[in-house]
Amino acid sequence: MRAGIPQGGKIYRILYSLYVNDIPKTHKTLLGIYADDTAILAKNKNHKYTAAALNQHLEKLDDWFLKWKIALNVSKTEAVYFPKGRRKHKPIVKIKNQTITWSHQVKYLGVILDEKLTWKNHITTIKTKFRAASRKPFPLIARDSEMNRKYKLLVYTAILRPLITYGCPIWGQQPTQISECLKF
Repeated sequence: MRAGIPQGGKIYRILYSLYVNDIPKTHKTLLGIYADDTAILAKNKNHKYTAAALNQHLEKLDDWFLKWKIALNVSKTEAVYFPKGRRKHKPIVKIKNQTITWSHQVKYLGVILDEKLTWKNHITTIKTKFRAASRKPFPLIARDSEMNRKYKLLVYTAILRPLITYGCPIWGQQPTQISECLKF
């Protein structure tokens, strides 16, 4: 028998919190959990040790999935390798005896992380969203609009600014090339 609950339902959050309370952790990896998005990070100068740490953690997670009867969709599992310098050979990482394919980029919590951490695709996405979102209130906030400046600023602050600033503490500390990309 298969069972499930609708994602986003009131009971979903409570049950998920109970489930992840005992999620396995290791001292060689860092586990990031927000809602139902989970990231496992490993760092080492030797990529073989990095792969070993990830595989060890994934084995523990596999056992945990079995214990709690959680089905993992391996095809939705993504991995990004952030090499220092030019590393062509990516380590093999597996879960449930299936190799996880390495992506050039991954979207985690709304931030696009590319393997070189250039943030270009993330910023392009931000610009696209900003342009689309600014079209709707444009008649209200345009220079020739009769709306009070205070309310124009309120529209910008509530609707448009969050699109630009979301995740900024992560990607906003990058070199000046980022400021060129951000020019609208």
